[in-house]
Order: sequence, then C-alpha cells, then structure tokens
Amino acid sequence: VSGISLAGADAGNYSLAGTTAITYADITKAPLAVTADAVIRTYDGTAYSGGGGVTYVGFVNSETAANLGGTLSYGGTSQGAVDANDYVITPSGLTSDNYFIFFNDGGLRINPATITLSGITASNKTYDGSMAASLDTSNVTLSGKVTGDDLSVASATGLFADADVGTNKTVTISSIALGGNDSANYRLSSTSASTTASISQKPLSLSISKVYDKTANIEVEEISFSGVVSGDTAPSIQQSGVVGTTSQIAVGSITDFTDTVGISLNNGSNYTLTGASISGNVTPRPVFIATASATKNFGESDPAFTYSVLPNSLLSGDSLTG
Repeated sequence: VSGISLAGADAGNYSLAGTTAITYADITKAPLAVTADAVIRTYDGTAYSGGGGVTYVGFVNSETAANLGGTLSYGGTSQGAVDANDYVITPSGLTSDNYFIFFNDGGLRINPATITLSGITASNKTYDGSMAASLDTSNVTLSGKVTGDDLSVASATGLFADADVGTNKTVTISSIALGGNDSANYRLSSTSASTTASISQKPLSLSISKVYDKTANIEVEEISFSGVVSGDTAPSIQQSGVVGTTSQIAVGSITDFTDTVGISLNNGSNYTLTGASISGNVTPRPVFIATASATKNFGESDPAFTYSVLPNSLLSGDSLTG
C-alpha cells in the first residue's frame, strides 16, 4: 500500500513514520455461466453432433472466451439424435483460473419433416345409395421422404360428391394419416386431397309371375323388382301392356326375359335392367267346371257323374282329360 496520508482536524499534530505498508487479501474466482444455445433443426435422417454455440454471462474487465482455457465440447442426449423429438445439449470442457464456471444445458429440437403426398385413387363402384368411396393408397408418392424410411398411408376417408350414378365424379379425400415405423418423423403438408371415380347403375333383380296363357308375352303387371337400395323409391316401368317375352310358355320356372320395347324406368336413373338376374314362374291357369246333378233309388248302383268346363276356362286348342 502506498501514498498513505493522514486526515482529520488533528492531523497536523502527527507525522507518519512511513507512507507505505504491506498487507494480504484473497481474490476469489468470479462466477461465469456458460449456457448451451438452443438448436432447432428439421428431421433429415442424419445423426446430430456437436452444438450450436454457448452464451456467456459473467465476464469482467472486458474479458471474453479467449481468456478461458480448455476446449468447449458438447454431450447429452442430443449427441447422435436422429428422430424428431426434444433432446438435451450439455456443454463442458472450458477451464479458468479466474472464473468459477457453471455449465447450463440447452435444448435440441428436431422437428418432423414436411412431406407432400399424391397418388391416392378411388375405385369405381356400383350404386349403393351411399357417398362412401373405397381408396387405393398402394401407389402413392411421398415427396420429401428420406430414402430407406418406412413410411406409408395408414388411413384416409373418401367421399363422392353425392351418391348418384355418374362418371368422373369428384371424390374428396380427408383425414389422411401416415403409418410406418418412421411416421413420427414426418407431417403432411395437407391431410386432404381429391380424385375422381365413377358410380355405375345397379342391376335390378327381375321377378316374373304370370299365369299360363299359351304365349311368351310378359306384361308390366307380371313384373316386380328386388335389389332396390333401402330408402329408395322402387322403380316402376313407364310403358304399359306387353314389354317383353320369355322362352318359358308352359307351367314352370322362368329363367330368361327379353325386353321388346326398350323399357324405361320411373325413379330408375340409378338402376338398370342390363345384367339383371331373372327369376319367376309360369303358374297353372285355373279351370272352372260344373258337375251335372244325378239321383238314384235305394239299393241302386251309383250313377255316373258328368261335368262340363265353363266357358273361357280353357284356352283355345287345350283340352282336359279324366
């Protein structure tokens, strides 16, 4: 210590034996916080290594990292991290005689990569009264996928614009979800898409029930339909009278029907008779007969009974025996 001098009202009455002296004191290390900077990156299939730098708090006298010893290094769960997630970056390795160094962890965030999907198709279908569309995701293109990653479409929902028959109808695809072992590393740029597909007419099942009349003709009243979708109004034939023929003339099962008038259907735009299954029967024609009255006396043999066929019961050319 040098330059020692006296002060006070009575300082003039004293003189110092010397103006210098020696004493002792400690200089303790200053605290210095070293915090790893946060790092944000996008998944690319490669392993992370190192860090993104550190922030220093506590340097004195304009000192910098150049005044520290050792070599800055990084550890923690971040080292070697590949998949999208949050990890820890732990700094270490710096030394100093003048600073007590506190190392603070930082964070690494690997965000999922954005992927663009295309190529989902919808299958054509036969009218079933619903808007649901069946989707095919087997040939999708995933733009932005890391080579070798296991990634696919896990699910998606397809809906036609409406349920009615039509060609190249718009199908809206929604709720697309990714699957596969690496799906957590990706997010879709959009979870919706669109495509087109067709809905074709549904063939009706045609049932014929006619009474034997010696002709091949089938009239409107002898035809009924099945296979109509629940909730739909059953189609009906616009024409009247004879609309077709069958090869089954005698009593028996009907297995064929030929449209002879170009049948048009009411409420039938979603249905067709092309490819319709045919079933039905030609049933026996009722015959009405009258029996003649007869009498006998006690002890006589039974008389012979006779009958007659009432007019219009038998068709021309037909006869009865017995």
